Amino acid sequence: MPRSYEVGTAPKRLTVRLLATSDVHAQLLAYDYFRETRTHGSSLARLGSLIRELRDGADASVLLDNGDFLQGGQIAEVDLEDVSQIGNPVISAMNALGYDAVGLGNHEFDVDEPLLRKSLALAEFPVLCANLTPKDGEGRYEGIWQKRVIVPVQASAEDGRHETVKFGIFSVLPPQVVDWCAVRLANGVHARDIVATAQEQAAALRAEGADIVVALAHSGITAVSGAYVAENAASEVAALDDVDVIVAGHIHERFPRDGYPGTAVIDGTRGSLHGKPAVMPGAMAAFLGKIDLHLVRVDDKVAGGRTWHVEGFECENIAGWAHAEDAEIVEVLQPAQRAAVKRLSKVVGHLDRPVSTHFSMVKDGCATRILAEAKLAVLREELCGTPYEHLPLLASVAPTRCGGRAGPLNYVDIAPGPLRERSIGQMQPFANFISLLRLNGAELLEWLDMAASLYAQMEPNQPDQWLFERDTPAYKRETVYGVSYEVGLSEPARYSHAGEVLRSGKTRIRNLMWQGEPVRPTQEFLLATNDFRAGGGGNFPGVCPSKVVPLRPIHMRDALVKYLAAGAVCSDQAVPSWRFARLNNVSAVFETGAAAMQYFDLQNLPLTPLGASEDGFLRFRMDLDDPHWPS
Repeated sequence: MPRSYEVGTAPKRLTVRLLATSDVHAQLLAYDYFRETRTHGSSLARLGSLIRELRDGADASVLLDNGDFLQGGQIAEVDLEDVSQIGNPVISAMNALGYDAVGLGNHEFDVDEPLLRKSLALAEFPVLCANLTPKDGEGRYEGIWQKRVIVPVQASAEDGRHETVKFGIFSVLPPQVVDWCAVRLANGVHARDIVATAQEQAAALRAEGADIVVALAHSGITAVSGAYVAENAASEVAALDDVDVIVAGHIHERFPRDGYPGTAVIDGTRGSLHGKPAVMPGAMAAFLGKIDLHLVRVDDKVAGGRTWHVEGFECENIAGWAHAEDAEIVEVLQPAQRAAVKRLSKVVGHLDRPVSTHFSMVKDGCATRILAEAKLAVLREELCGTPYEHLPLLASVAPTRCGGRAGPLNYVDIAPGPLRERSIGQMQPFANFISLLRLNGAELLEWLDMAASLYAQMEPNQPDQWLFERDTPAYKRETVYGVSYEVGLSEPARYSHAGEVLRSGKTRIRNLMWQGEPVRPTQEFLLATNDFRAGGGGNFPGVCPSKVVPLRPIHMRDALVKYLAAGAVCSDQAVPSWRFARLNNVSAVFETGAAAMQYFDLQNLPLTPLGASEDGFLRFRMDLDDPHWPS
């Protein structure tokens, strides 16, 4: 609606700088806990120096976080006793940086309620979440967060007078979290739709006197329609009349950036959604989102009073790698750092062979296989004597640390010998529970096709085609153990990354076999996965509550420790798995981590090293037409 200005009045202007982090995942210090060394990588401590620098470049500033901050880094693997003694390191760092408000992300609910409550109670800033509400009569989550807040921001206008701008802030997250974290949440909260909640909260903030309304949307930016948008609805939130600014996240991407795919409402160059300023600052504290809001204060006859409006804006994401770590943050984190290093040194088992994910995108390997075998071992015990023990038991595993946006060091890399606690964190970085799905052969085929959607289609008679993009989310590359099958890349992908069916009737999966016989469409299986995937995380087909087999809560990490402590040895032949189908006169090129060469001779694949990229990845050629292609 156009603004009405009084004749003869000169509107006052000022610039407020909004700084935002998202999906930090407890990446607090530039330290590799798995290799016990400092790194040149990203950290919240590096962003701390950048934040302090940028705060001085505008009339006023606001610092916000958009969720998924408590979990991911080894320094944050704390318990109630730790928090009582040294605090929660993530909250301690955020307090030191002076955050004005934070929104919750779905991974905050990977934390058990008592620890979540005690950790967030230490926050010296409002903790927000509008679309999760504790259930009536269920007090476990009552009072941990609030729906919205108005933050008064003090600034000096161009005429030197002090002004106050009231920033109204609310937060929303994917409602699917009640399924992804069903074991922990245990029906303790209601979840509402992102857009409906955002509309309600933005209107409430306006009614309460907010000048500028900021949506902390722990939700991605996407042009995809349908069910996927219920999880990634930042664009739809931006379309709401009462929303002025959007901070997006959840999908670990950057917006704006060069080459971001745009639409009529998504401007990936300017950084706007429906013409409104927006940022999505990546993940792992690599980037800081910055929005300079140029505000004008005028007599608004429609609103009935004087208020501030966004007259213009600039949006960008700024990398933090070049900045030294903030000394105050480093000092604040020292107690937690010492505790983490001590805990991670504890010996919990022994490995007879190296474990690595450097080639997990092209070959079945020990890093994923050992997780599958741990799941199968614990579930065989659990299912003994139950009505399910007669059904074939399979295990699905994805390589959670396998390059991508986190860089060439983001790989599992464990040497043979004493197995320490830090290695468990490498193989299983998140505190997932084991879940069990009852699927038939047709549904299993769909699951495998979704897992194979990350690969490019290979054109016939073409050398050196890229096998997958560097930013491919390898954590969606599920391998199913217990059946044998081939992935044929001559066909286009059946599914998009978002789980949409792109090509009905097409499949990349060939020769799907169980115990030497073709899998029948009606044949029943039990598929072991994790609670995130069984709750719909990753948009895999065929997942619904009716498919879930009841289990007592079993931590994946506990199953892994038990399996390895018993002296288990990962065998590449113990349980059937997958391989690529041979293609005539075709070779593919892929990138992997810098340490891959030490595992090169173990692969038994027709691979040729091609050297390193400028940013540290190694490239390999794989000959899909090699006469000795493994069978």
